[in-house]
Parts: sequence; C-alpha cells; structure tokens
Amino acid sequence: MNKTMTACEAVEKVESIAAETWAARQARGMVERDCTALAVGDVMRQGDVYLIRVPNDWPRGKARTDRQLAPGSTQGSRHVAEEPFGVFDGVKLPDWFTAKGFAPGPVIVLAPGVGDGLVSHPEHLYSRHAADTTWQTSYQQDAATRQRVMD
Repeated sequence: MNKTMTACEAVEKVESIAAETWAARQARGMVERDCTALAVGDVMRQGDVYLIRVPNDWPRGKARTDRQLAPGSTQGSRHVAEEPFGVFDGVKLPDWFTAKGFAPGPVIVLAPGVGDGLVSHPEHLYSRHAADTTWQTSYQQDAATRQRVMD
C-alpha cells in the first residue's frame, strides 16, 4: 500500500476506531489524544464538544466547582476537565468560530507549572493538554437544524 490513504480508506479507519469499545482501546493502549502541541487558534474535538485554544488572558466568568464541560446528565455529556484544570464560566466564543448563536461552554485553564491536564469521557479518547494553556469550549451544531448535537 502506498503512503497516501484514499478517502474511503480514511473514512473506514475512522469508523472502525469509533466503533471500538473503550475496553478495546485501553487494551491497545489507545486512551488519549496528545493536544500538548496545539497553538492558539487550533481546535480539537472530543465527540460533540469543541476545545478551542485561546490566549491565556481570554475572558472568563466566575470559577466553577462543576468540572463537566457539556450540559446534561447522560453518559454522552460526561466530558470532564480533570484536576489540575481550573474551570470557569464561558463569556464569549472567538469571533472567527463558526458556531454562531451558540452560548459558550466553560473556559478551562491549566496554570504554569501544574503539569498536563486531561479532559476525560467514558466513550471518547481522553485529550491531554499542556500546562500554561487556556481552552474555550463550544458544542457541535447540526447544520440543517441549527441545534446543538449531543452524544
């Protein structure tokens, strides 16, 4: 096989990874995505939650004790910013972000010198983030209905 994967092969690979159980991922050692090298302006997705790397002076509201990033009580809502993340109310989304009309999710912050932080979820790869970074969360949108997509 050549080095370039066809579009169909790429889709098949993504679908097969998505269909894997969490236990199978753990058995293969595939439990987290390394996001430590992402720069300000980069976006990563964990299921229906987007994490947008923003400058460390990004506006934020009051500190929260709830570490869950997506509203709801279902298993699919269990996107959690684990310690040592600080979690704050979201105030705004970046102007360039395309999910217009969405309320921002929480802002999560890793202070300098605290080490990496994980965003966990029972059905998705965890995401690892570097210390001294700030992330604004938002949610996936269905283009046809303009409604928030939920896991």
